[in-house]
Amino acid sequence: MPLLSTRSLNAERTTTTGYAFVEYEEFEAAKKAVESTRGHKLDVKHILAPNLHSDFSRLAAVPDEYQAPVFVDSGDKEENPYSWLLDPACTDQYLTRNKNAAEIYLNDPLRHPDPLTTTAAADSYVWSTEGKFLVTLHKQGAIMMKGKSWTQKKYRCDGVKQVAFSPKDSYFVAWSATAQEAENDKAVTVWHIASNRSKQFPGFPRAEKGKPINASWPIFSWSHDEAYFARVLNGKLIVYTSETFESFAIEIPGIRSIAWSPNANHLAYWVEEGGKQSPGVFIIHIPTRRLIRQKILSSFLHCDLIWQDEGKYLAVKVEHYKLMKKKKAEEGAAGSSSSSSSAAASSAPEKKSIGHKYLIFRTAEPSIPIEILDPKDLKGADDRTLKDSPLNVFAWEPHGDRFVILNSEPSNQAGVSVYNITEHKIVLLKTLSGRAINSVKWAPNGGVFVMAGVKPSSGALEFFSAELLETIGEGHHFNCTDIEWDPTGRFLMSIASALKQQHDCGFMIWKIDGTLHHKLQRENLFDFKWRPRPKTLLTAEMIQEIENNFAEITRVYSIADDVEARRLRTAKDVTRLRLLDEFAQLEREWQRIYAEEKEAREKIQNFADNFGYKTEVVEVEEVIEEFEEPL
Repeated sequence: MPLLSTRSLNAERTTTTGYAFVEYEEFEAAKKAVESTRGHKLDVKHILAPNLHSDFSRLAAVPDEYQAPVFVDSGDKEENPYSWLLDPACTDQYLTRNKNAAEIYLNDPLRHPDPLTTTAAADSYVWSTEGKFLVTLHKQGAIMMKGKSWTQKKYRCDGVKQVAFSPKDSYFVAWSATAQEAENDKAVTVWHIASNRSKQFPGFPRAEKGKPINASWPIFSWSHDEAYFARVLNGKLIVYTSETFESFAIEIPGIRSIAWSPNANHLAYWVEEGGKQSPGVFIIHIPTRRLIRQKILSSFLHCDLIWQDEGKYLAVKVEHYKLMKKKKAEEGAAGSSSSSSSAAASSAPEKKSIGHKYLIFRTAEPSIPIEILDPKDLKGADDRTLKDSPLNVFAWEPHGDRFVILNSEPSNQAGVSVYNITEHKIVLLKTLSGRAINSVKWAPNGGVFVMAGVKPSSGALEFFSAELLETIGEGHHFNCTDIEWDPTGRFLMSIASALKQQHDCGFMIWKIDGTLHHKLQRENLFDFKWRPRPKTLLTAEMIQEIENNFAEITRVYSIADDVEARRLRTAKDVTRLRLLDEFAQLEREWQRIYAEEKEAREKIQNFADNFGYKTEVVEVEEVIEEFEEPL
């Protein structure tokens, strides 16, 4: 590029002015220079921001009075990826998958309509984090669909087996099993969906025999604002900047797993014993790497990091060793004294067993205090301590300070303990015992959780109010294999999947009080997935105002539901009358044909028309539906 001159010093030529004028012989050369250097980093704090001189002239010529812009409809409109949220009835959608295809339905509370759309057969179907996209996986790659008309965009990724999205659906991640086998450094691809820029990364680390180790998906963990994503690889914590895909590594020998805070760029991780790094749980700030809190542990096997959805708390489930006295095969030989038996017992070697405890980090408080919740603090309905009961499930209440712990009990039963975190301590609110369950899930808005016995358990469902501390509804789904709340928390789905059993496949949709809303038996039903919703844009003040005026707001919707229910009942009555009329016409037509053919029948040899024609009317009473009329 022919460069004529540059000017960047002040009049005294002692310091720079903070800007520079660069002159080129040709306009195209200047334009290309602006495009190629915009956003270039000069150092950590300074970024180059070039503009054409004509841009300043154009901006200086802006009139003082506002002039509304003129919009020209080009006919090429980008589809709204949130179009399904514009439904006036606020109806959620769900996807059902069978052997040959997948169908998307509306979860209409008053009717069960036909599917909105049917997609072709695929290896798998995945909703994005906020529900903007639906991805289907095929041997050649992935197809991403969005909008009301389900427009498609294809991503080439041979042998894709897993996909994931960033928290706000800006980035798309795919793992190729084919590339994992051939080129491990290009097995994972990350796309920025809007710009289509991408970068490839190494896949799972490989063992000596060619089998992946620690192959847990998703391979990347994202910060809440999508600014960073991270992974653990070969004893290092690798953090990537999503804007540039640049990375930095922190060597932490023995690091096992990581988890981002849901509301800050704080990263929690735990380190196993036996390495150069102190074992325990650590929380650091990214990108400064500043240590925020740590808890050194000893004699432990494994940790699970469980953030509360608002980032107020971090629960760490710790599997640790318990020392026990090893029982003797025989208490003592005949004729031995009690003192010698006691001495033998005291000198018996110790053995290790596995125990559990929870560490609760109060991450929203200064200095982040830590509380320890041990099994000996858990009590059953008869006040027996549950210290010998392995802890199975821990679940935070969304948007709240409560949590539940499911623990196993004798005779293949389980108990559930409900806790509340107060300002100074953790309070046990309620203990439920003797349940035939193995799963606990909170409703997305909190307040209610369901206890379920998914296969191989009994299929029992119990809806429990954490506000009232009592059961508000019960149900049963035989051979249930999974449960999932809808995004609003108004409905719960239970499914008996053909992927896990052969008979009685289908799904049920339950209301939050345990009332059965919809049921469908379908052979070869593989999956059921609610369409996710983005996080609410309402402020805490707006939500509080809605809660204060909840009765009046719901009254408007209740009236609308009643009007629609009456209309549907009227439509059903009209349909029944039409079908009865059509049947009567068909009956009269066949009577006429029968009468016309009487002479022909009599001419048939030895034919005796003595059976006649008889019409019998049978009235049957059937309850179609029950409803309450508003006063």
